[in-house]
Amino acid sequence: MLLKVKRILLIFIPLFLIGCTKYQYRVIQPAQADIGVVREKSPQTITREPLEYHLIAIETRLVMEILNPTDDAMQLRGDLSTVVTEDGQTHTMRTLPIAAKARARIILPPPPPTMERTGPSITFGAGMSSGGYRRFDNDYYWDDNRRYRYNDPNDPYFWSWPSPSTIHLRLVYDRAGRQFIDELVIEKSKAK
Repeated sequence: MLLKVKRILLIFIPLFLIGCTKYQYRVIQPAQADIGVVREKSPQTITREPLEYHLIAIETRLVMEILNPTDDAMQLRGDLSTVVTEDGQTHTMRTLPIAAKARARIILPPPPPTMERTGPSITFGAGMSSGGYRRFDNDYYWDDNRRYRYNDPNDPYFWSWPSPSTIHLRLVYDRAGRQFIDELVIEKSKAK
């Protein structure tokens, strides 16, 4: 009996030790940014007049908050802004208004939209189930929160960012009818 328990532990302990892969990001250009490594619990800030970029890694994505400390509203021009991945693919961005003294958020790469099944459905088929546990108090419909990812390979807005690789961001802003450009080169790698 003790031998069986040891075998089971030897099988399952490595599964718990593997864990999830963590990623880190480093801004390569502009060279004067030199903010160090961006990780999950260590946000970094880049100041590029007139904006500030706050970067933090969350799971497999880089979240960039753009802070507009000025008294003018700005707009990130998605039709002119691009992300170029290491394989040479150009991806578009969404237009994003940034109010005066406010912030806006960009998630890189953008998460694909999810669709949720709502309402009752009728299905036919064969399969296996563990039976599961179902709570029925205050549960008027079958609400099992099934989510489906939408994936259109021809949509240039959604892209993947493998590790290790680099992206080139060209961000075009409109401020009171005048345009200015920020360019960033960001490297993604596995955390050490």
